[in-house]
Amino acid sequence: MAPPDLPKGKKLESVEHPGTKHEQGAAPMVIKVHDCVLIRPDASSSSTEPFVRRAGRSCGRRRAARAAPPPAPSSAPRPPPPPPPPAAQIGEVTSIVQPDKGDVQLGVKWFYRPEEAVGGRKAFHGRHELFLSGHTDTCSVKTVISKARVLTLSKFQELSSVADTDFFARFTYNPGTKQFKPPRVPVFCVCEMPYNPDKVMVQCDACTEWYHPECLGKSRAELKDQANWSCPACAKKGSDGGGGDGGEDEKGAPDAKRQRQGSGSEGGGSDKAEEAEKD
Repeated sequence: MAPPDLPKGKKLESVEHPGTKHEQGAAPMVIKVHDCVLIRPDASSSSTEPFVRRAGRSCGRRRAARAAPPPAPSSAPRPPPPPPPPAAQIGEVTSIVQPDKGDVQLGVKWFYRPEEAVGGRKAFHGRHELFLSGHTDTCSVKTVISKARVLTLSKFQELSSVADTDFFARFTYNPGTKQFKPPRVPVFCVCEMPYNPDKVMVQCDACTEWYHPECLGKSRAELKDQANWSCPACAKKGSDGGGGDGGEDEKGAPDAKRQRQGSGSEGGGSDKAEEAEKD
């Protein structure tokens, strides 16, 4: 998607967020090209306030507050609760321009949350998962809330602690064609779902496949202290499992070399993945 044109002006490699200049004791927020940032989902209707231009996205300017309607009679049904406030949008800064007049402008490339893409959020989507897109736009530097990190799935799994501003992306989403890249990813367990880093998985010592305890009717407590564990299929075959540690593994994505493939938006599939090359 072609972005709105950035204003003519001096191109910068970095800019200090104007909101941090007057905060005593706070380190200035320096935004650089290729940084990922959280951006306000709406903006004031005042012409002096920043405004995020969002082609095809439901943001726009903040409307003036209206007087509250009179309370409904007690016999009338209660109105539904108001919807939650929109979440901040996440973008990668692709350019920074200081125009002759007005605020510094950022060129950004948006990330999509799963619920914003075709098919919506699925069970295998992690709570911190985003989709990279080619949807570009411009916004004022004043609309930036904070900086963020968008990592690969493997790098995300290496984090010792995950902050609210930490995210990962394993798919690229084209909002125009509503297609994902890669179109298919490995799936695991009897549920045949792609890996979700928020869910605990255990590995069978015999076949090395990975499973969700709940999909086997087990709890984490039942499997946590087992030195060796075999999945139901291997246990039925009488396999002794070999000598690995069959406890739960919460770090790192499972090895997917013998898994089937599932699409980024639909989950399980039926095509076999290629076997890893033998030594």
